[in-house]
Amino acid sequence: MNYAVYLSSTLKDLEAEREAVRQALSDECVIKHSYLASERALVDSCLEDVANCDAYILILGLRYGYVPEAGGQNPRSLSITELEYEQASNKPRLVFIKDEESIPYALTDAKTKEHPLERIESFRKRASLDQRAAVFKTSDDLKLAVVKAFNAFKDDREGGSSEGPGPSWGPDRIYRVLVDNLRVLEGSTNSFGQTPDSVCLNSFRLLRAAAEPVCSARNSVSEIGDTDTRQKLDDICTLVEMMTAVLEDPTRGPYYLGAKAIALTCARMVKELRESLAART
Repeated sequence: MNYAVYLSSTLKDLEAEREAVRQALSDECVIKHSYLASERALVDSCLEDVANCDAYILILGLRYGYVPEAGGQNPRSLSITELEYEQASNKPRLVFIKDEESIPYALTDAKTKEHPLERIESFRKRASLDQRAAVFKTSDDLKLAVVKAFNAFKDDREGGSSEGPGPSWGPDRIYRVLVDNLRVLEGSTNSFGQTPDSVCLNSFRLLRAAAEPVCSARNSVSEIGDTDTRQKLDDICTLVEMMTAVLEDPTRGPYYLGAKAIALTCARMVKELRESLAART
């Protein structure tokens, strides 16, 4: 089932993050979001889209953003982003807040003076208290957090859990969860393969975290007699172990390139397996 998801954030300062969400969920969702139009049409259309979505995703940096004219639909002079947030009060809200130290000063209200800094600080605090928010530093962090949160939303909506196989799980359920976990691993391996050396190890930690549920699924796949998928999972997990061995070598500096080449090979294998299993479910 394709869900309708509304993506809410300020625009110019969070373009990379918005694109990361679109990439992470493009196979799963119809993503709607704010766009430029006349002021009244903008407010009406955004609030209507939020009302009609299945889930709402909020990304917050350190800009409060565009504030529509006060009165009518906006008596408290809230930003369009906070109006959308309030409109989604009866929806599953998936909230992601960027770590303050990871935000360039030029992309903050403290620098631009567009709004008093207290406005965005208050909104960040509110969004953190209303539900559990995920804090992220990079677009790669955000991708992983978004997919995990969206998988949890799907499992809550459809029944089940993506944490791991249970004793009563049948093949369809095992494959569905495995496909979700493979999608996360595919994104992580692709990202690691293209990551600058200066942040290579942090990116690899994300890859390792994404690989854990995939490798843990091997016994469940064996129990349902799918030896072909088990072999492919073994091959994928062997590549992850090879990358680990390269990067844990004391002289690993010159070997980043080798680890990245393995990662891109792994990403291709993961994609092929994910697409094959997705066709079964």
